[in-house]
Amino acid sequence: MISLFEQKYGVIKLAKCDYNTELSSFKYKCPKVKKELTEKFKSEFILNLRNEKLVNEIKTSSDSKILVVYGAGHLKGIKELIKK
Repeated sequence: MISLFEQKYGVIKLAKCDYNTELSSFKYKCPKVKKELTEKFKSEFILNLRNEKLVNEIKTSSDSKILVVYGAGHLKGIKELIKK
């Protein structure tokens, strides 16, 4: 996902602070990415890409019954993609 995002919006530049902060740290004090880019990542890459992958799996499945357990935030996008 990061590679696709960077191809579209440019390379994400990490600060020295990022390299020195553990992933599990709850005290992230590094400069943050612009809010606009954060929102684009969430909507285009987290929601949309996951929705497209799920809908593709549903449409190409040979099973007659499918149970999908997914977050409520995905429902609208999934419904729209299934209708296409």
